[in-house]
Amino acid sequence: EAGRALDRHGGLGLSADGKVLPEGPLRDAVSAVLSTGESVQVAVSESGQSLRWVLSPENPGAGKPTASVMGTLVDLSAEARRTQELMVSAERMGRVLDAAECGWWENDIVKDTLYYSDDWWRVLGYQPGDMPSDTGIWRRFCHPGDLPRMEAVIESLSKSNARFVNLEFRMRHRDGHYLTIASRAHVERDASGKLMRMSGINHDVTEQRRIENALRESEDHLRQLFNTMSSGFSLHEIICDKDGKPVDYRFVEVNAAFEQITGLKRSNVIGRRVLEVLPDTEPYWIERFCNVAITGKTDSFESFSREFGRHYSVNCYSPKPGQFAVLSFDVTDRVLFEENLRKRETRFLRLIENSSDLITIVDAAGLIVYQSPSLQRMLGYAAKELVGKDLITYVHPDDVAKGREKMTEAFQNPDKAAVGGFRVAHADGSWREISAVGVGIPGENQIVINARDVTDQRRLEMDLRQSQKMEALGRLSGGIAHDFNNLLTAIKVCGNMLMEEPRVHPEDREMVLHIMEATDRAAALTQQLLTFGRRQALSVRTVDINRTIGQMAAMLKRILGEDVDIRLGLQPEPITLKVDPGMIEQVILNLAVNARDAMPGGGQLEITSSRCELTRAEARVHNEQAKPGLYARITVADTGQGIPPDVLPKIFEPFFTTKEAGKGTGIGLATVHGIVVQHSGLIKVSSEPGKGTRFELYFPVAIEGQENGQDPDTDKNDEPSTDTVLILEEDPVQRDHLQQILSRAGFRMLIASDGYEAMVLWHQNRRLVRLLLASSTVQGLGGADVARRIRSESPGFPAVLMSPDGMLKPGESADVVCAVRKDAGFEELPDLLRKILARGQPVGA
Repeated sequence: EAGRALDRHGGLGLSADGKVLPEGPLRDAVSAVLSTGESVQVAVSESGQSLRWVLSPENPGAGKPTASVMGTLVDLSAEARRTQELMVSAERMGRVLDAAECGWWENDIVKDTLYYSDDWWRVLGYQPGDMPSDTGIWRRFCHPGDLPRMEAVIESLSKSNARFVNLEFRMRHRDGHYLTIASRAHVERDASGKLMRMSGINHDVTEQRRIENALRESEDHLRQLFNTMSSGFSLHEIICDKDGKPVDYRFVEVNAAFEQITGLKRSNVIGRRVLEVLPDTEPYWIERFCNVAITGKTDSFESFSREFGRHYSVNCYSPKPGQFAVLSFDVTDRVLFEENLRKRETRFLRLIENSSDLITIVDAAGLIVYQSPSLQRMLGYAAKELVGKDLITYVHPDDVAKGREKMTEAFQNPDKAAVGGFRVAHADGSWREISAVGVGIPGENQIVINARDVTDQRRLEMDLRQSQKMEALGRLSGGIAHDFNNLLTAIKVCGNMLMEEPRVHPEDREMVLHIMEATDRAAALTQQLLTFGRRQALSVRTVDINRTIGQMAAMLKRILGEDVDIRLGLQPEPITLKVDPGMIEQVILNLAVNARDAMPGGGQLEITSSRCELTRAEARVHNEQAKPGLYARITVADTGQGIPPDVLPKIFEPFFTTKEAGKGTGIGLATVHGIVVQHSGLIKVSSEPGKGTRFELYFPVAIEGQENGQDPDTDKNDEPSTDTVLILEEDPVQRDHLQQILSRAGFRMLIASDGYEAMVLWHQNRRLVRLLLASSTVQGLGGADVARRIRSESPGFPAVLMSPDGMLKPGESADVVCAVRKDAGFEELPDLLRKILARGQPVGA
């Protein structure tokens, strides 16, 4: 336009808006372009702005005058601002790249050049200019393991139309280690799509990848833990109704342990609601779990699940609002173990609390840590009363040293039981004997002591030993008395015969009488020995013991003398006993005579009677065979010298006496003891020197309503008998004795000296023999054997067995009617045989 204006106006020149160009640089530049055909730039200033004209000929490059000029006006102020902005932007980008440890690069494919920014060289540990800028440089820095992949990527770019590409590879740092590089490149292509240039930014992501790898490994580890942890894990999200109230929850995730402890499969629960999976879930549990998701507060508890039939320990927390996670542990085995343990502990606690033995736990200082309640029953103390006390303070002073020794032994050898016996104090002030076993408690420095009160046991053992000793002596004395009694019987029979013989001279008759009296005294002594040895048969009758004692009073006064004051304290009501009255009188008489001897200067003798009830334990303390029940208690007490404590345990021993030689046989109290025991009774004695002695006799009371008096069968019949008796006795003296007695009573007899002869006589005279009288001491085929054979042939045949003590042995009662003493007299034996025959027993057929 300017050129045409110049032509049109004769070189005046017009501007685009029709104005004439002023003279100056612009007009001169236009003229120059028109005349030369070359482009010209000219700077002008207008309205305070810096401008630059770029003028070009109509046909650039022609090099000759042109008819028109094209002009471009450039505002230099705006360009300066853009340059400044570019510099600021470049500086800002540099700071960003520097902070991010990034750098940019450009690869001119056509020119085969590679440029790395200074910042990137510094990232690799180099200074700008240290390394050449050729395309081979990145191959030298690239990790050998990544180079093939990178070249393959570049190769693929040449065959694609991609404009951008993301690369990640490793580049070597100057110190030798490799950095992980993330690069995003822009791809430039020509019009045909050929790869021309690539440029991009490198970012050092080494630390980022390390962190990512660590996180990945951690996630893998956590996932592995999640799947292998023993506790069940489940993640849920709550489901609310339109009012926002939780009504259900959904399974989001569960682990393998959850599947194992519940039996639910992950594939069957994920995404499903709990009421779909477990329709019987109680609303309480939905409310409790969902409350954790809403409030964010954790919840821990143990509960029994009816759905799974197991016990679980549950920890519940909220990982984010609206969700809750549950860690659950199957504690069924532990709960059952604890329950069984509690049951066992309760059972053992009951055993301990109700045990008759003492159970005590003592620490190293000897202080009582635990005491079982049985202490109250055994020693009279409350269990809590002794806790914290020194155990040794309750031990008898004479046993303290032994007690400390046993405790030390138990502490030093905790695996070995320390056994000992001690006397300990009872709350009533007495001393009880205990047997204790102490064993250490491993790791506790304590010992547990089991103790048992053996006071009564020791007393029973002493009584048993005493009883065994008495039994042995009784057997010995009884055997001697039996043989001696046989001799006395022969003497007595001969004496009776001489006394009835009219040809005996009166003076000789007097000597025979003295012989008979001495025989009677000797017989009385043998009766005492037999009584002591419990070998004398009882002649039991029902008597009123008060009447018996009352009848003895006059006799006792004559025997004891006027200087002994006899006082009776008898119960007004009758006390009936089934006893041998003669033996009971002998007991009272022996005790009274002993009391008189203990009171040489005179004194008081008191005899009382009463009823009492004895328990089994009370009865057996003094007689193991005694039974509990109602007893008559007869007390004989004197005010004499008393019995020393060391003598008291021996007073019932046979042949033991404190009297001078010739003044006592030592069998009086032994006889008393034997009579009492033979009547199933028991005897107690208490004495204190200078304060007298007290005997307490206990006899079982007879059944009420029985009348006192004689046996109805005791009426005598003096009529002679013509019945035939088969006698079996191997002792010739005894045979003669029996012949004398029975012949005078009118009996006919068949006599055999052994069992076989008796059986022959029986078979020869079975229609005549009415009764068998056989000795129990016959050797070989004895009396009980003969009776058994005869009764097997003639059931119910009457047979009487003669024994030294008039008692039957076990098993003999089925073979005979009864037993009689061998020394039975001229009246006793015939009367017994008449009564048996009067019962109408069958005669041998």
